[in-house]
Order: sequence, then C-alpha cells, then structure tokens
Amino acid sequence: MVKNILLTGFDPFGGEEANPSWEAVRALDGRYLAMAVSSGGDPAGEYAAGGDPAGEYPAGGDPARESAHGRDPRQERALKRDPEGRDVSEATPAMGDLGQGEVEGGKNGWQIVVRQLPTVFGRSLEVLKQAIEEEKPAAVICVGQAGGRPDITVERIGINVDDARIPDNAEQQPVDVPVVRGGPAACWATLPIKGIVGALRTAGIPASVSNSAGTFVCNHVLYGLLHYLAQEGHLIPAGFIHIPYLPEQGCKNPGQPTMCQATVVRALELAAAETVRAVRQI
Repeated sequence: MVKNILLTGFDPFGGEEANPSWEAVRALDGRYLAMAVSSGGDPAGEYAAGGDPAGEYPAGGDPARESAHGRDPRQERALKRDPEGRDVSEATPAMGDLGQGEVEGGKNGWQIVVRQLPTVFGRSLEVLKQAIEEEKPAAVICVGQAGGRPDITVERIGINVDDARIPDNAEQQPVDVPVVRGGPAACWATLPIKGIVGALRTAGIPASVSNSAGTFVCNHVLYGLLHYLAQEGHLIPAGFIHIPYLPEQGCKNPGQPTMCQATVVRALELAAAETVRAVRQI
C-alpha cells in the first residue's frame, strides 16, 4: 500500500516572479520514498530558534493548484551485507524507485503529492482542506518563503491571529483578526521538528527550529491546518517549513541570504523522510 505525504507551496507574491517554496515542492511531485532511516540530531535537544523580529512573512499560492512533475532520482544504496552475504542495504532517506512505482516490492511505500496554495487568507485553507480530503495523506508539510532567514526553519507553533503587513493576492489585509474565531490561542506543530533539523544538519544543510511563523498567510495556513486536523480527528504529523530566498531573488534583494533550489529540494526530501521515520515508529 502506497501512502501519501502532502507537500504544499505558494505562488509568487509581493512583486516576485517566483516563489522558492513552489519551485522546490513541485520538483518533488510524484517522488517515492523507498525507506526512511534514522538520522542524526542534537544530543542536547536544543536548536537555536530562527525568525523575523517583525514576525511577518508573506506567502503566496495558486488557486488552480497546478503542479509540474519532478524527476524521480536514481535510488542510492550503500552496500551492506548480512553474515550470509545477502545485500541488505537500505535506500538513503528520500530516495525512491526509478519512476515505475515499484517501491518495497510494489506493495508498500510513501509517495509525495503536492498542491499549490493561493496567497489569500481563507482561500488558502479551503484549497488545503480539499487536498487533504482528496489525497488522505499520512502527513502534511506546508512550505513557504521567509525572505531574510539564512537557513531552513521548521516551525514549532501556529498562532491564532492574522495581522498582514502587506495585502494578500486578493488585496485583503486583515489586522488583528483571529484565524479561527473561538479557537485556542495557538496550536503546536506535530512534525518531528527537532528530528528534521537534526537530519538536515547531519546532511550539511543549515537548519533550525523557529518559534514564529509570522502573522501573514504562512501562519494562517499553519494554524488553520493544525486546528482543522484536530477538529476532524486526523491524528497525522503536520506542520510548516520556511525556506530562504532563491539566489535569483537575492539579486533583487541585496544583502539578503539565499539558498539554491537543489539544496532546498534535498532538505524537503529529508524532512519528508524523517517524518516517515517518525510515523513508522508509532
């Protein structure tokens, strides 16, 4: 049985021509995760929290939810044999089949499916909820751009407030409005956040835990997602990952840190693999 992991990204906003979250996420569309293996972490269990002092990060999306199919990479294996000489190697995290869907004997596996969310308060959650109902994922990882952050930041918490510094793509600019009226003040992400950070750091990718997803559409989606799953009784890992600008965006934003798309894609693969590993331990 193949289980889905839903990844979402946003379309361009704020005058940008591209959104790195969607560029990275759509490259993973249809990717199979053959096996998830244990990754390294922080023995002390503490990671520096990244974030924007202003607490505001715009995010974007596409109501059409159109995605491009990324390539399935060559399965990577480290040769390992048991005492009888049989190959018992495991695939590296986030690596899958050759595009034929034959994962773990063609019966079991994990596949990434993707959606693009609109940069619109309210509508973004409608599209996300529809995707969850359609795909029935075993985990949800939403991804957004955080211009100014130097590393991959895994969000710890979503807060129940919309407070937009700029208008969304529908020209809405809510100020001090709850995401869910009557909802709790905050919702904790249920992804293995420190496991993901540890896996990325082990792979040489800068990463940290963030304690603020801002108050724009990214936080709106994070809080709304977690609240919705709790209300519907969908007890699956879910959360949000922020990523830096792409290098080409850095040209328009001098002095801002950037990260190449290939590194971001690999980071999201590892995040998905670490999430699968956590699910398999339940």
